[in-house]
Amino acid sequence: MIEQPRPTPETVEESVFEADFEHTVGKWKEEAQEHPYEVDLSNFFVGYGFHLVDAEPVTTDQITECLRQRPHDARGGHVFFESNYNTPYRPFVIEVAGHHGLEVHVNTTDFDHRAVWRLSEWLSGTEAISYWEDTARIKDAVEHRSSLTWERGQHIWIAQQISYANSFLATVKHIADYFDFTGDVRIRVLFSGLSGRNLRSTNIGVYYSMDYRARQNTKQIDFVLKASDLAAETRSSAIASIIQPMNKLTQGPVVNAESVVRSLRAN
Repeated sequence: MIEQPRPTPETVEESVFEADFEHTVGKWKEEAQEHPYEVDLSNFFVGYGFHLVDAEPVTTDQITECLRQRPHDARGGHVFFESNYNTPYRPFVIEVAGHHGLEVHVNTTDFDHRAVWRLSEWLSGTEAISYWEDTARIKDAVEHRSSLTWERGQHIWIAQQISYANSFLATVKHIADYFDFTGDVRIRVLFSGLSGRNLRSTNIGVYYSMDYRARQNTKQIDFVLKASDLAAETRSSAIASIIQPMNKLTQGPVVNAESVVRSLRAN
């Protein structure tokens, strides 16, 4: 039987995860100020975090090898914790709260979809990314195919957010498997810049009868589950646990495990 995601417990290692998450989100906001874009990236982002609870610390070299050996499952042109020796994806080592980790900052104006990530030796990781819905690629694609307009910073594309959550959890599962970890995994997702957004799809055949816009700007989701529940065949409940709390702010149709499976199959 698949265990349902549980509330996050207080642990001795909690400070490690909190420091990594706070550092990465802080770097994202700092970079957003230094490299402005057409939307306010310091507000419009999603932060994905995980921690393999009570895992034995590893080295940055081991983390590098782990990332090299994973299958690349790109969703919407994005791979979580992307790493290679070509700039801007070449990692560097930064110490945070007394522990080292790899970081990548993809922040130049040459990139429409930006990311800042950190993976620490304590197997704690965070990545902050811009909304795919806010990119020129999505806007141009929608407006090229129809007479409809697509306003950046105004929409949530639920199918894309489901795909992102799936890709993120698949990467966490790979990291857990690589280091033979079978214990508890802490998950955190922070949606920022929700206020004023409504549900919309890039598929012109998908229509929402009620046009509600979120009035709350941020939503943070925290839970703990077993590493085994991150397997592809059991991941849908965890994805729903990430998406539905955010989706509820737009009063959209309920996102559950079954609708997640349908969405992933359709996309």
